[in-house]
Amino acid sequence: KASLMQATKKARRIHIGNLPANVPLTPPLLKSWVDAVMEQLCLLVKPGEPVIDSFVSGDCKFGFVEMRTVTEANNAMQMSGVMCYGRPVRVGRPVDYVALSLEVLMQC
Repeated sequence: KASLMQATKKARRIHIGNLPANVPLTPPLLKSWVDAVMEQLCLLVKPGEPVIDSFVSGDCKFGFVEMRTVTEANNAMQMSGVMCYGRPVRVGRPVDYVALSLEVLMQC
């Protein structure tokens, strides 16, 4: 399981941009927001919190979250345009995104 998590890490990360500058977002706050939006939009593949790690840039303009599954990372793309404290966020893949091979996908 640990090796599969490592092999899929880049496919489970998402970039969230256009975060509100007037709100001092912390990694735990971003995680809570993404967890809540994923649940509200029915984007979860199983009950519980989909975000397992989060990061917010020093200027709070963007962040990254690591999802627990590849499917939930794919589903998270649907959050683009959702309002976060009055600003529509942009959700996409990080520049280091690597699509998974069919062999790895079959193990997920």
